Amino acid sequence: MKDELYFILEMIDSNERQLRWWEANKKGSNLKVTNENHP
Repeated sequence: MKDELYFILEMIDSNERQLRWWEANKKGSNLKVTNENHP
């Protein structure tokens, strides 16, 4: 049970990090990403 809970917390933590990273990237390099996706 403890291991399952730890695993869930790890997943939530990594999701939080990904969301923050994505938000920062979206704000910081929106034009760059658009140009890369549509050459």
